[in-house]
Amino acid sequence: MKDLLPLIISLLITLIILNILKLSFLPGFILGSIIWSILHYNIKKFLKG
Repeated sequence: MKDLLPLIISLLITLIILNILKLSFLPGFILGSIIWSILHYNIKKFLKG
């Protein structure tokens, strides 16, 4: 469960950002992937301490 927390948080933030930007599928997918990987890495690092 502890491993799922960073995944869920980063996914939610990414979806909110993409929803605000309202891009078409391809740019949204590319930007979403980049944002999600950066967020996921940082949140994981932050939670480990």
